Amino acid sequence: MEDSMKNTALSNCKSCIQRLRSMKVKDSLDFSMKIICEDDVPCFDKSIRSESEFNLIKTLGVAMLVGAGISLLCALGSVFKK
Repeated sequence: MEDSMKNTALSNCKSCIQRLRSMKVKDSLDFSMKIICEDDVPCFDKSIRSESEFNLIKTLGVAMLVGAGISLLCALGSVFKK
């Protein structure tokens, strides 16, 4: 009975990890600017459109590494300050 509970828990963990890996963050940028001259003729017209998507897990991993690096620097600073 314990083996079946372990297998069930393991399969639940695997499915949660796969769902986390498949999560993506989407970012879309839509910017446009138009300058019209005196005689109602467009002098300048610029439009920027961009859509990007990135993995949530990779972003969180990078954020965790940056946080750990900052914590390490603070710890080293407090050790050498004494």
